[in-house]
Amino acid sequence: MLEPDMPSMVAPPLLPAAAITPPPRVSTRFARKWLWAIAAVAVLFRLADASQPGFHHPDEIWQYVEPAYGWVTGHWIVPWEFHVGLRGWLIPALFAPIIALGQFVAPGTPFDQALLRCVLAVLALIVPATFWRIGRQVSTIHGLGAALMAAIWPEIFYFAGRPSGENLACILLFAAIWLLWRPMPGGHSRRDALLVGVCLALATIIRFQYLPAIGLLALRGIWPDPRRLIGPMVLGGVAGIAIGGLADLAAGQTPFLWIWTNFAMNLGQNRSAFFGTQPPWWFAEQILLTWSWGSLLIVPAVIVGARRFPLLAVLALVTILSHSMIEHKEYRFVLFAVFLLLLLGAVGMVDLLLALAARWPVLARPAVMMAVLAPLWLALGVQASVVRPFVDNWGKGRALTVAMAQAGADPGLCGIAIYRAQHNPTAAYSLLGRDTPMGLIDGPLAPQAMAANAMRFNYVFAARQSQAQLPANYELISCQLSHLPIERQQYCLFRRPGRCAGGAGDFDYNTVLTREGH
Repeated sequence: MLEPDMPSMVAPPLLPAAAITPPPRVSTRFARKWLWAIAAVAVLFRLADASQPGFHHPDEIWQYVEPAYGWVTGHWIVPWEFHVGLRGWLIPALFAPIIALGQFVAPGTPFDQALLRCVLAVLALIVPATFWRIGRQVSTIHGLGAALMAAIWPEIFYFAGRPSGENLACILLFAAIWLLWRPMPGGHSRRDALLVGVCLALATIIRFQYLPAIGLLALRGIWPDPRRLIGPMVLGGVAGIAIGGLADLAAGQTPFLWIWTNFAMNLGQNRSAFFGTQPPWWFAEQILLTWSWGSLLIVPAVIVGARRFPLLAVLALVTILSHSMIEHKEYRFVLFAVFLLLLLGAVGMVDLLLALAARWPVLARPAVMMAVLAPLWLALGVQASVVRPFVDNWGKGRALTVAMAQAGADPGLCGIAIYRAQHNPTAAYSLLGRDTPMGLIDGPLAPQAMAANAMRFNYVFAARQSQAQLPANYELISCQLSHLPIERQQYCLFRRPGRCAGGAGDFDYNTVLTREGH
């Protein structure tokens, strides 16, 4: 059901009143047609991307999916973070039922991975839904323009199906915003405050680096009536914290001790700097580079939209500034802020078009306005998706994922050795999909070790250039990225005839990782 326009709930536009045409009246039929079309496009884009194999960042597999797979099957590669207690178990606990369902439906296949990504993509539809709700508080045309932008913008739909902490935190925080900005007489209800408390507590556990913004949202949640709302908000927060603590307990870990370990190692020992450091202005630079030439339109629109919703602008700036003080930076860390800026830009873009409508009144017609916004956002989104740095995201993790799945699909697989991998961990039981002995052979004596232990493994995963170091009876069967020069083909499978004997022995992947400090 469409809600009535409630312009009194938001600040007036930044532009002078005389310079902007009032938002046009939009019929319910027109709005519903566009909403159905936008919803269909949003679902299509997200499921199409989520159905593709791969991952954006290794953490998605080895910190979240692999532990969840291990919880279901009992077999997983354990990275050093879990040995030292650096990670919590909430995310693996949330993923485990979906992995279990996928394994039940299609055991030994990548179906569980695709199912997980698609479930997350569907849950992430709360982001374009929130764009609609926020914009709708200005006018129907603002809501449609914002929802349209969220449906097709590459950053938003690309990350929607990622099994990452950042994506889950965004889903929870946008759910909280959806509840907190719901247009209701007298403010939101006690039930909404309870649900917001749950969302904010879970988001804190999943991505505690968002705590400054989460604190501001919590204040926004009780501000209309602290005496009435603080109780439900706290109760919801306690429930969310209890869920996180129970997940740790179920995994045999002291609840929340991992947070202390995380602070001690990443801040006290500056362990995260090992993965690279960037200057304080890096996030702002990357956002502008990602938006490419579209920044010339989006940045002014963000400024205009920020006047409408100043708290959302503050949330974005606080998130970026707090992350800018940490030396190690990755673009995914500030997804919440990026989404908020895009929301403000989508609202502000409608205001800018309405300002132009003062000169060209035809722009104020709803059909004309949407006919302008649709190709505009599509063109800007396509441009952002095909230039660096964002273009490098397409196909990330695909080669490794496909190679592991191909090996796992062979019923004759009885043992696989990972030979001189570029980085560790490289293999994952969740990618292989099989309870098969998995070994790691590395170091200066790797050729001799491989020759002496060839009977343990009938598959080898190695770089193309390593073929000469393998026993002669291993035949190359496939190489991902085969269009690249041989020296860059890192994801190749070699197979020998015959069976396996002896298991992985001292070359068991987990054993070697522990021995080498990974």
